[in-house]
Amino acid sequence: MQEESHSTHNIFVCSTPANQGFLSVPREEIHVVRHRFAVHEHNARRAGLHYDLRLEMSGVLKDWAFRKPPPLEPGVKRYGVQQEDHDLHWLDFEGEMKEGYGAGTMKIWDKGEYEVLEMTPEKAVLVFYGSKLKGKYVMLKFKDGWLFFKV
Repeated sequence: MQEESHSTHNIFVCSTPANQGFLSVPREEIHVVRHRFAVHEHNARRAGLHYDLRLEMSGVLKDWAFRKPPPLEPGVKRYGVQQEDHDLHWLDFEGEMKEGYGAGTMKIWDKGEYEVLEMTPEKAVLVFYGSKLKGKYVMLKFKDGWLFFKV
């Protein structure tokens, strides 16, 4: 059983440089291939139920936490906060995390591949190929967080 490596990590108040957006993604990765993604339903004892969107980029998982599940229909927006990067092994993780702020149950809500259509430091247009997330989505920097919506 794996345990969360960031024991003091607060998913909704992030003091790490995580909120840098997509700046750290090398330009050559933008229009090359499909990358993997996962959405975890994370029922944390302290933080409560939330959903982690994890996108494979540059050898790590870029991570955003949302209070509600990702939108499946156009017109529904979700506000989330970018988290610190995670190791790739979290992509397939399901199970019980026993220690730290994230202690609780985590299961995969959806997973698959995605491709990047457009990317700037404050906006990404992505196409998801998952079992639930399908089609074109936008991530847009908004105040201290990000809006995520289907178009």
